Amino acid sequence: MDWRALIAIPGVTLAAEEITDASSGTSALTRATSLRTHSDLQVTIDCDSAAGVPGLTLFAQHKTKTGRDGSAQASLVQNVSNIDADDFRSLGEVCIDQRLAADRLRIEAGRIDFNSEFAGTDHGGALLNASMGYSPSIVAAPTFPLPTSGINLFVSSLAQTTIGVGVFNGLDGAPAALGGSSRFQIAQINQQWTLGNDRPGRLGVGAWRHTRLFVACAPAGQDAAVETATAE
Repeated sequence: MDWRALIAIPGVTLAAEEITDASSGTSALTRATSLRTHSDLQVTIDCDSAAGVPGLTLFAQHKTKTGRDGSAQASLVQNVSNIDADDFRSLGEVCIDQRLAADRLRIEAGRIDFNSEFAGTDHGGALLNASMGYSPSIVAAPTFPLPTSGINLFVSSLAQTTIGVGVFNGLDGAPAALGGSSRFQIAQINQQWTLGNDRPGRLGVGAWRHTRLFVACAPAGQDAAVETATAE
């Protein structure tokens, strides 16, 4: 394939990223040392430039992760690294993004990582420390390493306020698969501002709900029970 000719197509952008992360620490009196690598290949097609379809963008990525899961090795509840997971080679996000009404309305659908749009920080995702990128209190979220099918709707106002709603397939990320369907739902409102010419800021508030059945942790000496209430 002539990559130079492909890159020269108007509206087509190729990107590649590879991250290698090493960590070492002591947990439960054992030494946990890990080296893992994550590779990401992406293609973005701006259909306005490529085909004259205004406001439409196509995006696809392929991810590969190899090496030890350092967080699991250290028996940690929250990952110490954003790329900790079992080894895999699979598609990541594959979605379409349509902007309407002078970009005040945006619809995104396909295979989506919810954390790319919700419950994250604008700059924390660039750090490998997982605590900086997402909240550990959201149960079985459809995020790395298994984004799921879903649809997002965003409405923006002139006052730099954006309201977003997302509905995702909640089966893939949920532990204790007990059968039946499942949805992960989330809503968030963002208020942005700029101080001076170069000091942007954002405040986000939201709520989430997972309709899956989960296995509740039981006290020592008791059997685990099925918790039928939804998590939120």
